[in-house]
Amino acid sequence: MTDIYFLHTTSDGRKIHVFDNILDYKAQYFFYRYITNLSYKCNNVDLAVNSRENGLNKFRSDITPEQELDIKFFDTIKSETCLELIKNYKIHSMYVNLGIPTDCHQIHTDIIGSLAGRDECLSLLYYVNCDWNINWGGETLFYNNELSSIEYTSFFKPGRIIIFDGAIPHSARPQSFSSNQYRYTLACKFIK
Repeated sequence: MTDIYFLHTTSDGRKIHVFDNILDYKAQYFFYRYITNLSYKCNNVDLAVNSRENGLNKFRSDITPEQELDIKFFDTIKSETCLELIKNYKIHSMYVNLGIPTDCHQIHTDIIGSLAGRDECLSLLYYVNCDWNINWGGETLFYNNELSSIEYTSFFKPGRIIIFDGAIPHSARPQSFSSNQYRYTLACKFIK
């Protein structure tokens, strides 16, 4: 399997780095099994951009620093380019989102809550599922700052890692009712 990397630059110069095939299948399967056995609870996430809403309840499992050490996610990444992007950052938070077909995802940035006011926040999304049919949806959409157009769309591809500026407005698309599994994403927020 050949590693695949491509870079998308938004209209305002922000970077979206996309990596495929940088985890071997054994590692992907380990993370999938680990993550499907976590306990999930409803949390308020996806606070809407330019909104006073409290966000919508989503199923989420926070990853503790001890669990971070236990799963050794970053030790399994086989891309120097990917690791180079995050080497000067520290983990602020790590959690797993469990998506279901009835989810209503809001456009949001990751510069919210305890990250508000920070100059730099780097976000990492890892698509956890080992198998996914493209017809099930679940894409991640990245928008321009005015929310007037979509800058980039990432298909929900198993094992894909996306690293991007946390200030880029983005949202998930819910998966289809025809999907036979939950949509799992590992999200990691980094700060300088």
